[in-house]
Amino acid sequence: MQCALSKKYKECLELKKKSAEDMEKQLEQFGYRMKFPMKTGDLSKRWCSAYLKIMVADTVLRNLDSLERLEKLGGKRLKFPAKGTTHQGRWCSGSLKASVQDSVTASLEKTKEDTRLLIVSGERRGESAGRSKYNEMEVHRTNAEAKAHRIVHQWRPVIDYSEKDVWEVLKRHKVNPHPCYRAGWNRCSCAMCIFSTPTLFAGIRELYPEDYGMLKQDEEILGFTLDNNCDLDTFVGSAKSCVYHGDQEALYSLVTGEFSRDSVYVKGQWMYPAGAFHGAEGGPC
Repeated sequence: MQCALSKKYKECLELKKKSAEDMEKQLEQFGYRMKFPMKTGDLSKRWCSAYLKIMVADTVLRNLDSLERLEKLGGKRLKFPAKGTTHQGRWCSGSLKASVQDSVTASLEKTKEDTRLLIVSGERRGESAGRSKYNEMEVHRTNAEAKAHRIVHQWRPVIDYSEKDVWEVLKRHKVNPHPCYRAGWNRCSCAMCIFSTPTLFAGIRELYPEDYGMLKQDEEILGFTLDNNCDLDTFVGSAKSCVYHGDQEALYSLVTGEFSRDSVYVKGQWMYPAGAFHGAEGGPC
């Protein structure tokens, strides 16, 4: 299942289906020449000036209002998400989580109209000051009774659970904790999250040195550091890695991305993972 495709995306799919000859004709209408720009005053042939300079400037001038609005919303920041509490600056949560969920609810044929939905999520008040104010049950933001006859509620069944309560539920049913907890992380969220502490980033540096290196490269390219005050290496410093080497199966799963069905439940004695009870430092789960 997937969200509804945009009009332009559908047009692109249709173009790809056409034969190479048909595509050539279609592209010629847009000035497709398969040649270097010609040394001429004709901007349709010396297209570098037209397409890479003049038309770019024209587009900016025509859309200044839109660009200014995007700047205010954080949509054209060319920076890492800000370590703030709002989705405007910390766009990763807004754009990559909340908006995706909302799009699914509002766009899928089975859920967009004439339906009743219950969104179940696992936030806990103890995770952050912001989540401490959440309601256990409320009308969801995608609720649209009048227009689409879509009734949507959100329920947070573990909102008042302590961390120990959560672990006890997993222990009771012998559910194997996620590998990141077993490998020493105190939270299971996006890898290299902006809220990660130096200890957690030291764990990333140990298990994923190439990804850590690319993140440093991003800082140089953007001219903007992931932390508000210093570059990544300075932020991590000599912090001790959070990685726990006593559970090799968990480390293997994290490095390879392979999770077997047999590893869902603990067959022997259930034990608290290495990352349990280290607090919520590093941001909300």
